[in-house]
Amino acid sequence: MRTMNVITSLTLAAALVLPATLHAQRDASSNFRSGQWGAEFSASNDFQSLGMMRFFSPRRALAFDANLDNTSTSIDGSDAETSNTSYGLSVGYRMYRPLTSGVVGHLTGGLRINSSSTSITNGAGTTTDNNSRGYGPFGEIGASYFVTPHLSLGAAYGLEYLMTSSKQGATDSSGHTLGSSPLSVRISLYF
Repeated sequence: MRTMNVITSLTLAAALVLPATLHAQRDASSNFRSGQWGAEFSASNDFQSLGMMRFFSPRRALAFDANLDNTSTSIDGSDAETSNTSYGLSVGYRMYRPLTSGVVGHLTGGLRINSSSTSITNGAGTTTDNNSRGYGPFGEIGASYFVTPHLSLGAAYGLEYLMTSSKQGATDSSGHTLGSSPLSVRISLYF
């Protein structure tokens, strides 16, 4: 009886895995078509974002992305508190290229806007507000593995150059930064 359960389990596992494996053996870029939409969720160690893609051809898409983060911390038994709200918006032109069976690489270039606001209240009740904003170009490189024609798992890494302005308390400053975004893990749905 135990042998029958093992054989049944292996047969069921093969039936579930085989279609995805066979699908991955074809050219993944053929999954895209002009007019198609996609949704993408990205996560890394310091942010999460939600994006949309609109395909203009099997290898080109316009990619939109938005992230929002709102945190607040306080110390028990004290009036000290820190709150932070930040958001980012980006729009970019994404180009896809098949790398191997079931895998596509992509390059994205576009514009990004970031904003962050922090409010710090110390134990004496004094509050200091810090605000910063940035905008500028970004570039990204990544790859995705197609589990099914409508679902891919991937990763991406990017660089950005932002012109920034900030206000810390009563002090205004401006400048520019060249930075990288952390490696992000992505889940994409295509419809």
